[in-house]
Amino acid sequence: MNKITGLALAAAAALTVVPAALAGSDAGSVYVAPMVQGVWLDDGRNADDGAGFAFAVGRAISEKWNIELGLHGSSHDATAGRKLKFQAVDVAVQRLFYRDAPVNPYITVGVGQLQTRFPGLRDNEIMLKYGVGVLADIAKNTDKGTNLQLRGEILGRRVDFGNDTAVDYLVGVGLAYSWGGKVARKAPLDSDGDGVPDDMDKCPGTPPGTPVDANGCELDSDGDGVVDSKDKCPGTPRGTKVDEVGCPVDGDADGDGVKDSKDQCPGTPAGAKVNDVGCEIGEIILRGVVFDTGSDVLKPQSLLILDSVATGLAKQPGTKVEIRGHTDDVGSEALNMDLSRRRAEAVKAYLVGKGLRAEDLTTVGLGEMQHIASNDTAENREQNRRVTLQFLETSRLPPGEELVLRGVTFRTGSAQLTPADRLIVDSVVAYVQSRPSYSIQVRGHTDDRGSDEANQRLSEARAKAVADYLVSKGVDAARLSSIGLGETEHVAPNDTEAGRAQNRRVTLKFTGR
Repeated sequence: MNKITGLALAAAAALTVVPAALAGSDAGSVYVAPMVQGVWLDDGRNADDGAGFAFAVGRAISEKWNIELGLHGSSHDATAGRKLKFQAVDVAVQRLFYRDAPVNPYITVGVGQLQTRFPGLRDNEIMLKYGVGVLADIAKNTDKGTNLQLRGEILGRRVDFGNDTAVDYLVGVGLAYSWGGKVARKAPLDSDGDGVPDDMDKCPGTPPGTPVDANGCELDSDGDGVVDSKDKCPGTPRGTKVDEVGCPVDGDADGDGVKDSKDQCPGTPAGAKVNDVGCEIGEIILRGVVFDTGSDVLKPQSLLILDSVATGLAKQPGTKVEIRGHTDDVGSEALNMDLSRRRAEAVKAYLVGKGLRAEDLTTVGLGEMQHIASNDTAENREQNRRVTLQFLETSRLPPGEELVLRGVTFRTGSAQLTPADRLIVDSVVAYVQSRPSYSIQVRGHTDDRGSDEANQRLSEARAKAVADYLVSKGVDAARLSSIGLGETEHVAPNDTEAGRAQNRRVTLKFTGR
């Protein structure tokens, strides 16, 4: 046994020179392990100790276990110059303790068949193999998933034959080579070090340390077209015209008397009245609110438009509005003045009936003094028979409020605005334009007729149709977005036609920009 101890110490000494920066073979890898062995025989064998070989092929089946098929053999001097030879095949498992470490001890146990050869004798016996070992990294390649290790082990080999038992000891040193382990993912190339891989970087060569967006381009936090690193005036309001260093160009491009740096409505028509942020103000024509000649009775189609107006004004408590009545030139001037007043009062009465405060509404009749078209045709005279709203004082609209476009109901299954629908949308254009600091989300809704998928598509198309029509009437497209909500937000039961009609609607949701 002194020889066994010496060889074991030599193997352990060899393992201590292995570099410690490496890590063990990975679970899932396959390996082969050739070794040389010193074999010390049981005294009952009546033969000398000797040397032999071993070869194993195995697989790392988990973080803690290997399984392998082994083959080993040895030759020994016996009496009268004869040779005693052993050959064995076994299946063994190894319990590893630190697979990811550069030095990994293990215990092993296996069972197999040992063939003993002696002149005139060949015997096969079942053997039990057990022992301890250690694996130490020599050269691990994470790019290829391979590993070369030094392997050493001390084994016991027990064979029972008849009433006798023989226990041999084997000490082996060799190599283990594995493949099929984990392959390290190569970091994508990022030449400028901005955190965006070259294949996705739309702005290569960004200076080191510069914050970038998902495309690898320098940030432009205020959206003025000048990157933050060059922007000497950060936080410029969106839409403001700036110079090459991101500072407002303090001109007045549209000549409305409001500097471009404060103008939230650039491009106002020449001569138009504007407020302190450069947005046009004035009268809102209630298109579609018309009367028969000589009458102050609201037509049925006018009520739908006024319903929409009432809903919007109700969400702006404190707004002061002057309702102005107008006529064509049919009849005397005195009669027309009185008629226009009565028409304005008819509109006020209807709005008050819808919940608006009477003290917030005033009326005036202007007769035929402010024509917007010649009175030489029936169509032109109808344009002049109109009612307008003049906002005298506008309070801020509460964030998140929605304006229902009552009367914009579309035909069943259609996303095309009818002429009546356009009149209603026309009536809110000025209302929208008078609030330039708000973004508007146009939201489409349906009843529950048809499939969910079809209703979703239809609501999206209806919302987009209204948004596109508002743009065609001069509303800034940048303020608008559209969304379809299908049948997900009912405001009435769908079990009656009246309820379904309420659910087929379009709303405008205002939010602060």
